Formats: sequence, structure tokens, C-alpha cells
Amino acid sequence: MELSKVITYYREKMGMSQTDLALRLGVGRSTVGMWELGERVPGNKMQKKIASLLLIPPAVMLDMEEPDQAEAKPGYEDFPEIAMIGRASRRMTPERREDMMKMLKIAFPDAFKEE
Repeated sequence: MELSKVITYYREKMGMSQTDLALRLGVGRSTVGMWELGERVPGNKMQKKIASLLLIPPAVMLDMEEPDQAEAKPGYEDFPEIAMIGRASRRMTPERREDMMKMLKIAFPDAFKEE
């Protein structure tokens, strides 16, 4: 699947508007629109940010799997608590999300060790 369609699919799946995504990535809404129309392609660093923010599996980003194939594999959706945190984080400002991550890292240091 083309990157433009992947971005649109996962953005909509996360319940985000183009404006929401643009604000979280620090770009203009028109930039997101151009990515989704295939008129522009985000750079590698931005692609990583998009994949992280929209929870896009690496195999989908690398065009190795279609989204529906990747979703058949166990993922964060299998853990309702994680999905709940994800939904809550979408309603937070970037600063609040950063605070939440700091609290999680303090509460569960073993889970956040660098690999």
C-alpha cells in the first residue's frame, strides 16, 4: 500500500483529523494533506515520527504488509489498558503526554530500559 494511503488509514483509525496530526508533528495541516494525496513524501525522520504517533507497524511502513495483515498479529489492541492510555493521550497536550511518560518511566523503570 502506498505511504499516502497508510498515513490516511492509520490517522483515521486513531480518530485524528489532519489538523490533529499536523499539530502533534509540528507541521502544517496542508503538509499532512499533501502527504495523504501523495503530492509530497515525508522524510525518514518524519516517517518515524508518524509511525510512532499513529502506531503503524514497521512492516506496513516498509510496504511489506497491508494494514489488515499487520492487524491480525497480536498488538497493543490485545491489551485494553494500553488502548485506554492511547485514547487518553490523544486528548492531551504534548506537554501532558510527556508528563505521563515521565510518570510511567518512574513507576515502571524495568519496562522502559533502553535496549
